[in-house]
Amino acid sequence: MRFVVTGGSGFIGNRLVRGLLAQGLRVQVLDESMSGLADICSPLLGLHCGSVLDSYLISSLVKESDVLIHLAAFSSLNRCKEDPIHSRRVNVEGTKLIGDIVNRFRKLVIFTSSAAVYGSNPPPHSENMDVNPLSLYAEQKVEAEEHLIESGSSLILRLFNVYGPSCPGNNSNEGVISKFLKGALENTPVSVSGDGGQLRDFVYIDEVVRALILGSRFAGTSSVFNVGTGVNSSVNELVRLISRVTGRNVETRGCQGKGDEVRISLAETTKASNVLGFTSTVPLVDGLARTYRALQ
Repeated sequence: MRFVVTGGSGFIGNRLVRGLLAQGLRVQVLDESMSGLADICSPLLGLHCGSVLDSYLISSLVKESDVLIHLAAFSSLNRCKEDPIHSRRVNVEGTKLIGDIVNRFRKLVIFTSSAAVYGSNPPPHSENMDVNPLSLYAEQKVEAEEHLIESGSSLILRLFNVYGPSCPGNNSNEGVISKFLKGALENTPVSVSGDGGQLRDFVYIDEVVRALILGSRFAGTSSVFNVGTGVNSSVNELVRLISRVTGRNVETRGCQGKGDEVRISLAETTKASNVLGFTSTVPLVDGLARTYRALQ
């Protein structure tokens, strides 16, 4: 099986590319930077610096592939608000373009959406409930989803709070665990938004990679699946677990909560388990320990 991975040099993409190569699979990476993959030397890997808006390049890659996994995105809530025009071009227009090209060649596209689309809906969050986006980022994900579902053979994976080694610490969604672990290592205070009672379904990076690879075997019509653990933990509990894993006291300081922040996130996992065969098996404390070891 031959893969195209957009955003292959990013947090999830980097791990996915390495996982695919480890299975002896051919991978073509499309990204604007290849810094995260510079250490890989493999005849199975092709690197293409470019944009998700480059229709000619995307068409040439899709034509020679079986599955395109679309990870490239403006994934920061803050960046989307600061640059709404460019974020829309990448998150919406780029995804629409990819969906249309993949559909034209009758291939499969796997799109990584976000649990943010559920917004303030009551948990657990199931794939068949109405979306309720609270942020511009979530709105863009919803619009991209809708186009892909209408355009053809698309698998949409709504990722919950992904964490793990090399997790970027530059935004509140992907980086909270990375920030807290670095705070413990450096003995510096960490900022906790609001009262710290926000509940998050934290899913380990290698589990997300496994879900993506399982999804590549999907042969049904366009469908949506959650990728989470079905268990959530508060940010305050996360701090306690990190103290336990690191053996260090994690000093916290409060900061004002965000108006577009989701209060409770919890995946309903039955559909992914029954259809894709995906069930997360890495408890939060074990994933934290793995991430901590990688940071040391």
